[in-house]
Amino acid sequence: MGKFDGKFLRGTVGDVVFKKVRDEQIVQGKTKKKKIKQTQNTKNASTTFGKASNLAADIRVALSPTIGQYDSMMISRFTGETTQVLNAAIVPGTKVFDFSIAPFNRFNGFEFNNTSPVRDRFFAQPSVTASNNAIKIAVPEMQIPQELRFPSSAKKCVLAFQVALFDLKNKRYLVQDVQYIEIKYKYKPEVIPPAEFSFDAEAGCLCIITLTLQYITETFSGNSVINNKSFNPAAILKAFMLPGVVSASNTKRWKRMSFKAN
Repeated sequence: MGKFDGKFLRGTVGDVVFKKVRDEQIVQGKTKKKKIKQTQNTKNASTTFGKASNLAADIRVALSPTIGQYDSMMISRFTGETTQVLNAAIVPGTKVFDFSIAPFNRFNGFEFNNTSPVRDRFFAQPSVTASNNAIKIAVPEMQIPQELRFPSSAKKCVLAFQVALFDLKNKRYLVQDVQYIEIKYKYKPEVIPPAEFSFDAEAGCLCIITLTLQYITETFSGNSVINNKSFNPAAILKAFMLPGVVSASNTKRWKRMSFKAN
């Protein structure tokens, strides 16, 4: 209801709203819009999006050492992909996620910086194998510069890999150290021998592997990294669930996630 303060009316009287703005009386018609009632499906979709946003953030934090500088739409793009993954993992008729059916391979090839995609510079095909104890990444023999392209000023490329494990059931994750090789560019064709990297594995966990190309040039004061906001090739090489059942005792010392499945 409206109230009179001795000079101005304030509040609602019928279909009219009285306001005081500075030293003037403002009269407005009351809005006729009805509140939109959310359906259960809309509420469920909103809940899934919130969970996807948290999971996407956990992944980005864990892999930040190799993600580096990303494009302006990356967070939105990655959250969208994560939402699609979680939507596909919902058991029909329930609000429960079954991560064994989640299509985490949607993340494969995700570019963190669309202004400088890895796929335009790195053409070798690393292979990934996983056992109960280890995740191995094998980089085949490479022809330079055909299979690894260099900016004109670059003298060296650091080819870096990182593996992060996510215990989605117990809401914990493990960040593993970045492993890399340095490839010097002598401005002539060269063959780079194969390389292999080994990371820890944990049954029943989500494994995400990133690949980053960091280019270096030489200056009068020493080596300088070329990568910047608009040039930072970084992508997800592979994402998959490790087979088996996760052991809470094995992951209890890992970092806590913000993501909660249920």
